[in-house]
Amino acid sequence: MAGLFPSPKKTQAKQRPAVSGLQIQTAAYGKVIPLVYGTTRIAPNLIWYGDFQAIAHQSSPPSAGKGGVAGGAGGKGGGAGSTTYTYTAAVMLGLCEGAIQGLGQAWASKEVTTPAALGLSVFTGAVGQAPWGYLSTNHPAQALGYSATAYAAAAPYALDGQGQLPNNNFEVIGLYANSVGVLPDADPSLVVADLLTNPRYGAGFPAARLGDLATYQSYALASGLLISPAYTEAASAAKLLDDIATYTNSAFVWSSGSLTLVPYGDAPLSGNGKSYTPPAAPLYDLTDDDFLPNSGAGGASASLTDDPVLVTRKRPSDALNDVKVEYLDRANRYNTAIVEASDQAMIDVYGLRFDQTRQAHLFADANAARLSAQLVLQRQAIRNTYQFTLDQRYVLLDPMDIVTLTDARLGLARQWVRITEITENDDGTLGFTAEDYLAGTGAAASYSFQQGAGYAANYNVDPGDALAPIVFEAPAQIASSGLEVWLATAGGPNWGGCDVYVSSDGSTYKLAGRKHGPSRMGVLTTAFPSGSDPDTADTLAVDLSASAGALLSGTQADADLGHTLCWVDSEFVSYETATLTGANRYALGTYIRRGLYGSAIASHAAGAGFARLDDSIFALPYDKGQIGTTVHIKLVSFNLYGGGLQQLASVTDYTHTILGPPPPANVTGFSAQQTGGAVVFKWNEVADFALKGYDILYGPQGGTIASAAFLTESARGTEMTNAAVPPGTWTFYIRARDVADQFSASPTTVALVVTNPDPVILDEQFSPGWAGTLLGFVAHWSGVLVPDSTKLASAHTDAELFEQFVPFPVASSSFTAAAADTGFDDSLRVWAAIATVLGRGQTGTPEAGLAIDTWLTGASDPGTFTAWTIGTVTMRYLRGQAVLTNVAGAVACLAGFELVADRAPKIENSAASVAVAAGGTAIVFPSPYHLPPNVQATALGASAVTATAADIATTGCTLHVFDHTGADIGGSASWIATGE
Repeated sequence: MAGLFPSPKKTQAKQRPAVSGLQIQTAAYGKVIPLVYGTTRIAPNLIWYGDFQAIAHQSSPPSAGKGGVAGGAGGKGGGAGSTTYTYTAAVMLGLCEGAIQGLGQAWASKEVTTPAALGLSVFTGAVGQAPWGYLSTNHPAQALGYSATAYAAAAPYALDGQGQLPNNNFEVIGLYANSVGVLPDADPSLVVADLLTNPRYGAGFPAARLGDLATYQSYALASGLLISPAYTEAASAAKLLDDIATYTNSAFVWSSGSLTLVPYGDAPLSGNGKSYTPPAAPLYDLTDDDFLPNSGAGGASASLTDDPVLVTRKRPSDALNDVKVEYLDRANRYNTAIVEASDQAMIDVYGLRFDQTRQAHLFADANAARLSAQLVLQRQAIRNTYQFTLDQRYVLLDPMDIVTLTDARLGLARQWVRITEITENDDGTLGFTAEDYLAGTGAAASYSFQQGAGYAANYNVDPGDALAPIVFEAPAQIASSGLEVWLATAGGPNWGGCDVYVSSDGSTYKLAGRKHGPSRMGVLTTAFPSGSDPDTADTLAVDLSASAGALLSGTQADADLGHTLCWVDSEFVSYETATLTGANRYALGTYIRRGLYGSAIASHAAGAGFARLDDSIFALPYDKGQIGTTVHIKLVSFNLYGGGLQQLASVTDYTHTILGPPPPANVTGFSAQQTGGAVVFKWNEVADFALKGYDILYGPQGGTIASAAFLTESARGTEMTNAAVPPGTWTFYIRARDVADQFSASPTTVALVVTNPDPVILDEQFSPGWAGTLLGFVAHWSGVLVPDSTKLASAHTDAELFEQFVPFPVASSSFTAAAADTGFDDSLRVWAAIATVLGRGQTGTPEAGLAIDTWLTGASDPGTFTAWTIGTVTMRYLRGQAVLTNVAGAVACLAGFELVADRAPKIENSAASVAVAAGGTAIVFPSPYHLPPNVQATALGASAVTATAADIATTGCTLHVFDHTGADIGGSASWIATGE
């Protein structure tokens, strides 16, 4: 394992609000260059990108052990540290037509900031503006000035953790912003004139044909109908201008060769330095003396062409009584919002009648949008449409002019109407269409409304510091990786979680993972005394106010199974019932399981820490080499939206010393018994939750475990059979191992003479003569082989020559025996006994191994050696090789090498139970052997420990039975003899 890493546990779920009004930046050719009036928010288009850089950040390696808390898995003696990356690039973000006045706020993904804080330079888009200096210096062939195009640029610009450009939005202070005092919106009369006549991007309308817009300007400013449109998609000028006229309660009029804009306003207004006066009197009072037959009239009364005035009335039930207008709310970061205007009296009579929400994104001010919606609704009250015909005397009348109609037949007496359409008929007469001029429909009162907050998430809100964590080591049986430090923490109302950083030295930190959501943690409000398990007498009183935690009750089975597991000041408990006693306060009682997972049942004082153990606990796996070391932990908080991340240097450094699980107990009841060619080992189970298994080793009798060779390992169990033990007089060792690879304090031993049950075909001992080939060895006069040095004696210092044992040994040394002929092709078992002796001053365990080279009759020596332990191979010729790996600090001599080849027996005799006298009993084989057979004896009965066979001949042997002291006490034994 390579240090502390995040837990694979699930994170605690948190409900996050959706983001509305999202605008996505692009990187595309052929997009419309936006046109921005007033102040609003737009997404940019990436127009240049280059000079991407991945910047490596190398952390220091940990100070102790393999893997460390701050680095990856390194070699022995320390980890290799770790490398993380940040990314930058040079970018140009195209905005809109210039020249703008500047930029306000900026949004970089979830961060609300400013262009300056992002390192962006703003180019306002003046005509003829100079190229960006960075491009001129570093990429002169691509250095364009982008005349009349506003953009923001930075080099370098920080990218996200995946090397991607964050989603950027900008508040653009565009054309005619602040044209009305200090208000951020634009005067709509200036916008209309610019859209029509601007020579660069306008509709190409002749400026000389644009009439006086002073009246319209006075109305719009006095009523507060200021606008901030951003035109980001291609659209006809007629559509854009019609939207402005509609939502500012006005209409375009072509009169006397000029285009002007006339308001529907019918009440005097003043505001923003302007005053508006509506028409004070009609231009004409029309009567039957003025009307001509309606030759060009249409509609339901079209057949009655002699009627002076035709009236068409819309049914009240067909009129809209609810109008909704969608706008971009500047108070809510330009997210979309809706204002509604409704006529409750009409709703009560005819029911709710509405059409789809009207999109009026030219407004960024709630008051202007609300007034516009109200005026649109009030025009629904105009239901009468009038048609009449006049002669050429009235040719000076224009649409939007006011006249009165008097018609006794229709009951009209100086009815004020507004002309909406004039048509010249074929006979030279003029056909008029007019609508009611209802006082009050063209004006709306300005009311103060409570501003709706909408969804206005502050992604950069300060999360506040994380609470001081509760840090403890998890029981091995519930830790995902076996060795884990668990951490519980929480925070304030804006706290969404934290990034957990760890360090081995308190100076170089590495991100271990991200914790989402608070842990349910707190303190004990009263003392919790030591008790029995289960504890039905005591109550565990806790206060979770700091984490705003809540606890639920369970069942007794939940408590028994640990489903309500809690940590209480180093003791693990689980409860049945949680009773709410106050805000975030609980009494846990009725039935409490104590001392779970081997923890000690103890008394706990008021104020002691408490944590509910669930998926909100953060797990830090650690390496066995870190046991006993101190870990530094920093919690860098972020808010509920994942933003507002704190600085690593500004948060508290917490420490925890890793204790690790206690070493396992010594193994008891260890015994070894040979059965055929295998040895059966038995022992009593070690009760340890952190137990990983057992290691069994063997070595010569009279030695220590340091000189023993590893034989096998066992997982949780109490019996193991192994056929790899060579014949000899051995001491076997067993020790328990836990998940931290800690061993029992003392190995448990048993002695056994292991005999060869198979006929031996080849048995060669090569020491002390060592007839064969030496490679990397030097023969010593004492009969052992010493590893050679990589340096000549003349290159050594006196201290190296006389005080160190082979100070610069070769990597490996080998002895290769001469080829042996077993007689004919046969399937034989091959194994070897290799003896090593550590050199003076050396420690550790020598690494020695066997390799063999075999071939059949008629074949040649392949010269290829295969690493070998013990096994069967079909062969005739055999060469053995003893290989010694020379590890610095554990350099050894090769003291012995015995190569053995044997094969399975052909004849077998046995007896299930034989009475054996003290001092031994002679056994006669029912079938004699050509060669002395292999005899395996097994002691029977409680007092007997070991049975052996002695004086083995072709016709019989003598059985002995010994107790645990080694006394030849006799008893009962079974035996089996195999041979040829």
